[in-house]
Amino acid sequence: PFFAYITTNAPHGPFIAPPKNTKHFIDLGFADRQAGFYGMIENIDENMGRLLAKLDEWDLYKDTILIFMSDNGMTGGGSGRPGQPVAKGYPFFNAGMKGLKGSADEGGVRVPFFVRWDGHWKAGRSIDTVSAHIDVLPTFAAIAGIKNLP
Repeated sequence: PFFAYITTNAPHGPFIAPPKNTKHFIDLGFADRQAGFYGMIENIDENMGRLLAKLDEWDLYKDTILIFMSDNGMTGGGSGRPGQPVAKGYPFFNAGMKGLKGSADEGGVRVPFFVRWDGHWKAGRSIDTVSAHIDVLPTFAAIAGIKNLP
């Protein structure tokens, strides 16, 4: 068994992404800052794809619990400003939630949390139960058969 915890600075300032990830955003009319922000997200997606391909190549999927999450809700600044288009035809989007990073509103604290464990958890399932990062350790402990955490 092994554990890997991979963190990125992206998408936090300065919003600098590889040109191949920013060019099409700039071509769509995004400002450099927003193109960098969204280019960073695209780059994370590409690298997650590389990780998944390696897990498949090494036949580790069935033995790997993969979690993807972020640290806070949507941010202003690099991602744009609420009520203002990011570029022509591209409105600022926060899934209709009130608030941004730094607020206690749902838009500031709700984060993506995707889990993949092939052969153990059904794909495409959505869980409506409120949970947080602090639930990860007890869940892993239960999976490992650990009954008493210190």
